[in-house]
Amino acid sequence: MWRVFGLLVLSGVWLWAQQEQNAAVYRVSGVVVNTVTGEPVPRALVDVNVPVERKRADGITEFNAKRLAVMTDGSGQFSLEGVPAGRYAIGVRKPGYITEWEYRARPQQQTEVGPGAAGSVRVVLVPQGVIAGHVTDVRGHGLAGIMVQVQTSVISEGKRTWQQAGVANSDEDGEFRVSSLKPGDYLVRFGPMAQEGLFERPEMETGMPVEYWPNARTATAAGVVSVRPGETFEADVALREQRLLKVEGEVVGVPEGDGGTACQILNEDREDVTLGQNVVRQEGRFSLRVAGPGSYTVDCRFFGEIATPYRGQQRVQIATSVTGLRISLAPMGELPISYTLENVAPDGPGYRDAGVAPTLTLRRVGSGESYSSQQPPVKVGASPKPAFQQVEPGTYWLELNNYGNYYLASATFRGRDALREPVTIEPGQGGRFDVVLRDDAAHVAIKLEAGGAEGMQAILAVDELRAVPPRVLPYGAGLGEAVLAPGRYTLFGFNPEFLNHVEYANPKVLEKYSGQTVTVSAGEHKSVVLNLNQEER
Repeated sequence: MWRVFGLLVLSGVWLWAQQEQNAAVYRVSGVVVNTVTGEPVPRALVDVNVPVERKRADGITEFNAKRLAVMTDGSGQFSLEGVPAGRYAIGVRKPGYITEWEYRARPQQQTEVGPGAAGSVRVVLVPQGVIAGHVTDVRGHGLAGIMVQVQTSVISEGKRTWQQAGVANSDEDGEFRVSSLKPGDYLVRFGPMAQEGLFERPEMETGMPVEYWPNARTATAAGVVSVRPGETFEADVALREQRLLKVEGEVVGVPEGDGGTACQILNEDREDVTLGQNVVRQEGRFSLRVAGPGSYTVDCRFFGEIATPYRGQQRVQIATSVTGLRISLAPMGELPISYTLENVAPDGPGYRDAGVAPTLTLRRVGSGESYSSQQPPVKVGASPKPAFQQVEPGTYWLELNNYGNYYLASATFRGRDALREPVTIEPGQGGRFDVVLRDDAAHVAIKLEAGGAEGMQAILAVDELRAVPPRVLPYGAGLGEAVLAPGRYTLFGFNPEFLNHVEYANPKVLEKYSGQTVTVSAGEHKSVVLNLNQEER
């Protein structure tokens, strides 16, 4: 008897499963239940992908995947026939439900099949939730045609962001309903909307501004809606009608060539809240509308067949209609990077003449948006000239990607310290990043103490001296040490799959987990022992 390895496709995830080379097959039976009520779930689709051996004409043996599937009966029971011995992920799905591993954000559970394995499998489904409600004006009259967006909480690179999860329009009575929502936290956004007849009777122009449940103008101030499995959350709201305010002006600096210019009004969350037309007329004039006063940004762009986009912005505080704005467009060109390598370590890697520039990243504050430096082709023997290309206006942290034993010793942009404070990029703004890299980084050997710590894990390094985002370092498969700039850090060990769902950019969240603080100097070598964090606390 000999063993081979087959590649299985299990619920869209590739994994290797060890399979006995024999003709024995088994039955996998069990029940699918509702995790809230404990009742069986009828008419759920249960499937599993099993390996199938095929010998090619040239004598080579291939292993493909064969899908076995059945529906549960009226009592939630199922039985899959012809499953070879091995370890499998049993898939199950039904409209209105999600799997428990999707709900818990954990790896899918494996089921052992073969001699001596458990005879019955219990598979759990989690019922999805609903957000419904009634949209009225302040007099209690239902409002029809109001767009309602439901935004879900997503963790991206340790930061909590909000992405659209569902959308609906209120009916003639002002009622709305968004279903099939994964249990969790949501924001509910209403509007904006202009009343019918916009621009036809200027003296009657009114509309509804963007509003978040229960009564907030921005996502930052919004109330969080918690949807539990199988429950309906009632998100009623009363919107206050407001007169539309004009925002008018001209766009200058428009490049020659085919194309067009468009302007929009952004709120403090950088959401487009423009009502009505936003196309700039031939002579460069624009006339926009926004519902209600506030702090806004007028953002204009040229769209055309040009290599470099053009962009212009102006922040405005709007209390009444605003006219006479002048938005200057400028090319979103490159931000060059000048770097110096200081090879001070006696056994450093010697990248000075390697011809490969370091890769730097600009990571936007408050979101997962980032830009990596680009290195255009250079002639043999010439120095590389990296640069950031077409960076959107905003505020960013500067980071160094893995570059051997080097670390960022210093960095400046337009005379400001880009290492210890974020940099602000303005539309059309030039400037150069001047960075110094040293090759005498500190090395911290790390040992993880926890069950199941084999293989690839992740180390989270939090810089205690600089307010920079935490860094995620790979661990395992020969990568059992962290390469760090001199300083003081708190190190955490995490299961990578679990870390993807931890808001680790929030210091208060990290207080829940086990870590160890270490101080290192240039060229120093240290060792630490960390506990593996792999469960929510």
